[in-house]
Amino acid sequence: MSNGFSRRKRNVPPVLVAIAGWLLPGAGYFLIGDVARGMIIGATIIAMFLGGILLAGIRVVDVPGYDKLGQRVKVDLSGARVESTARHRHYDILPWSLTSRGFFAEMVNKPWYVCQILSGPMCLIASSASLSAAANGVPSSHARLYEIGTLYTAVAGLLNLLAVIDAAHRAARAQEGR
Repeated sequence: MSNGFSRRKRNVPPVLVAIAGWLLPGAGYFLIGDVARGMIIGATIIAMFLGGILLAGIRVVDVPGYDKLGQRVKVDLSGARVESTARHRHYDILPWSLTSRGFFAEMVNKPWYVCQILSGPMCLIASSASLSAAANGVPSSHARLYEIGTLYTAVAGLLNLLAVIDAAHRAARAQEGR
C-alpha cells in the first residue's frame, strides 16, 4: 500500500539538491524523494520567516548598504559613511559602501542579514519590499518586536542551511550506494 508520501530514493547530484534547497526551502528533499520531510521542513522555514515579518513588519529585513530611508549608503575617500540626508558636495559621485572598502563594515553592522539570506529568494523579495517601504517613509518597528522579528527571520535562514546540508548529505550517500 502506497501513500503520496512514499520514499523513492533518487540519484540526484548533491550540488543540485543544495541549490534547489536554497531556492525553495524543502525542495532538496523533494528531489531525493523524501516528500514528507520536504513539506514539513519547507512549511516550517517559510512560516518562521513570514512570522518574523508579520511580527515586526517588512522593514525587519534590514539590507546592508542601505540607510533607514532606503537609499544607498555612500562612503567618502577615507571610508567613512556619508548618510543620504547629509549635505555632501559630491554625494552622487561617491562610491556605494558595498562596492568599496566599506563592504565588510556594512556586513559587520548587519550580520543577521547573512542568516536571513540563507532562507533563499524569499529574503531577496522581502529585501526589495523593505527598501521600497523605506523609500515610501514606512518606519521600522521598535524594541522587542523588531528584535523578535529579526530573530525569527534569521533562525529561518539558519534552519534552511541545516536542511540544505542534510539533504545534500543524503543525496551524496545515495550516490555512494548506502
